[in-house]
Amino acid sequence: MTGLGVIRNLGRNGVDVYCILDKKDEAVYSKYCKKYFIVPEISQNKEKLKIFLTKLQSQLNHKAVLFPTSDLHALNVSNLKNETDSYLIPIADRKVLETLIEKKKFYQSLNRKGIPHPTTYFPENVRDCTKTKKRLLYPVFIKPSMSQTFSRAFGKKGFVANSEEELLKYMKITEKHGIDPMIQEIIPGPPTNHYFIDGYLDKNSRPVALFARRRLRMWPLNFGNSTAC
Repeated sequence: MTGLGVIRNLGRNGVDVYCILDKKDEAVYSKYCKKYFIVPEISQNKEKLKIFLTKLQSQLNHKAVLFPTSDLHALNVSNLKNETDSYLIPIADRKVLETLIEKKKFYQSLNRKGIPHPTTYFPENVRDCTKTKKRLLYPVFIKPSMSQTFSRAFGKKGFVANSEEELLKYMKITEKHGIDPMIQEIIPGPPTNHYFIDGYLDKNSRPVALFARRRLRMWPLNFGNSTAC
């Protein structure tokens, strides 16, 4: 769910949309964006978010709905869910969001429930790789627990290691930047092998809407975001 998509869908249905961002992006140029606010670090700073929302509420004549449109925003907004009644916040509790957003917790939950997924290892540091490397079949994907934080630093979703030498090199980079890494098996195949179920669940976890899609292409080519479905 991107900010621009939310803006368009709400705007087309006559809903006034106000955008709150860390920095300006394409969403603010939508004709449906009534007004936008640039607040540095608001996606990760709870106090900045709380102070800004309190000021904004005084300018509105009704209770507004908050739609976080990124992982970082969702986690930060969830901190306020039980601290304010000035806004409607239609998201799950933070513990649920952390399991879905933080990849390490997500894959560990799959392990506990016995759900099939690519083989994944969770080294704590470079030394741990010496225990893992004998079980690896290259190439492997070194990915972060928090995708958006990693993407902001490196402009990609992860590193592909084709050898033990590359694995250790990339692990040292993640350690240097304080990134919590995972080493994952790569399942080969084109983007058209990717299928998704998107949906919306109500407060009782009942599916209200479901949408199935197949990825046709993505960018960057091997490990990117969908550009057509």
